[in-house]
Amino acid sequence: INPAHGLLRGLMVMNYERQDVRDYMKSLIREAIEDYDYEGVELDWWRIPACCEPPATDAAVETMTQWIGELRAITRRKAAALGRPVPLGLRVPCRLDHLRTIGLDLRQMAARGLIDFVAVSNMWQTSWDVRYDRLREELGPEVALLGVIEDAPNWLFVATDGGRPGYRLLSTSEALLRGNAAGKWAMGVDGLEFFNFFCSDAKGYHPAAGSRAARYPAIRSLAGLDVLRGA
Repeated sequence: INPAHGLLRGLMVMNYERQDVRDYMKSLIREAIEDYDYEGVELDWWRIPACCEPPATDAAVETMTQWIGELRAITRRKAAALGRPVPLGLRVPCRLDHLRTIGLDLRQMAARGLIDFVAVSNMWQTSWDVRYDRLREELGPEVALLGVIEDAPNWLFVATDGGRPGYRLLSTSEALLRGNAAGKWAMGVDGLEFFNFFCSDAKGYHPAAGSRAARYPAIRSLAGLDVLRGA
């Protein structure tokens, strides 16, 4: 947390075991789905992985699964009105057992047909070694797996251009982007998601911003193993 930013409301957690919390969040999500023309909805339980009081009870887990079902019903109504799918998914860590301890049982959500995709990451890490093949076995073929390419390998500072300290920024290296994407495609992901690339351009975070900005054009060359091999 950057102390220069003061209190960040986005880092304040809520307990989803409370009905009023679920109702409040559901109202926000319903507004986004019903009143705006989004292609789909991704619920991010990685940036702030707090949901129910850990270790979550079976009752709390079932409550959360049913709540996701309520959101699913909203997306289905919108899909029927639009005449096209409105996907619902989650951005999560790669360990499903750990997720269940905070109330999120992705296995049950997948088995009940409540989610369309899961975006798996290590929260601002490159996640070179996520076993997407094992996740596929656990979640089944109906749930799309997205490999998330984060902005940086980790939180460690290194010497950057001009000797100034800063993060190693994956998004600024086309070679690293290609290598990371290739590993994910080889593991059988259905698509890629890019997260926090804009941070490479934010001088408040990175002293070298501007001299080594994110390589957005390189994203076009990461569209699959065939594209990577032919580039």
